[in-house]
Amino acid sequence: MVGAVSLAHLPAELPSPEAAGAAAHPGLLPEALDCLRVAVSLYDEDMHLVYLNRHFHFIFRQMPPPSALIGRSYAELTRIELASGEIDPNSFVESEDRYVAM
Repeated sequence: MVGAVSLAHLPAELPSPEAAGAAAHPGLLPEALDCLRVAVSLYDEDMHLVYLNRHFHFIFRQMPPPSALIGRSYAELTRIELASGEIDPNSFVESEDRYVAM
């Protein structure tokens, strides 16, 4: 997925969500991400999807609903994109497996 972010790679010196006030406003981050006019997908340290914002399906119209995507790996989601035609098969030079591994 274009622009995927792994939460595991954030620098250690960033304040925790609790220290930054997220505990006092638990819905603030998802609410803010839903306002963005870009697709946002967040992954855990094992590269499994944990969050999609509302705009995700506006951009990736062929993808299944969020309930069918949450918990899937980045590689699984990339294969779904390839199968649905979201990614042009001519965009990878060697093989689908190598493209997914990137």
